[in-house]
Amino acid sequence: MIDELDNLPILDEDLSEVNTSMPVIKGGVIHDFDVKNVEVSDNKDGTGQNLVITLATTSPVAGLNGQQIEAGFPVYHYIGLTPITGRSDKRDYTEDAIRRSLAQFTLAVHGQKVPVRPLIQHIGKRVRCKVAVTKPTAEYPNPGNKITFVLP
Repeated sequence: MIDELDNLPILDEDLSEVNTSMPVIKGGVIHDFDVKNVEVSDNKDGTGQNLVITLATTSPVAGLNGQQIEAGFPVYHYIGLTPITGRSDKRDYTEDAIRRSLAQFTLAVHGQKVPVRPLIQHIGKRVRCKVAVTKPTAEYPNPGNKITFVLP
């Protein structure tokens, strides 16, 4: 095993100049995506849960910096499942807003509003989304993508 590591000179390279940011899809454009995964997971604050939807581009798309991003590039969409009220740093996020987001997701994916469970029913479906570019923040120093489902 140690002999195998000696044959990997990449492990000795100086990586200080390597760009670690992910490609960003050019905003303002509508693209088709395939739903690759849907799962419920804890939010980053540990105060609730999110529905995490993993989408993948279905064809090559233009990147923010002019590069081509290959088909299959993942984009993640989060729908908070826990209401948030009374926080000074965020607006209230109500159960009605959660229901609206879930209904928009199922309508965009299935052409009708259906219960979200079973989660597996969404995997493999194609959905149209409008892509936007998020601005860097102190918490997220690189731009990213945000999607909005295109409703039928």
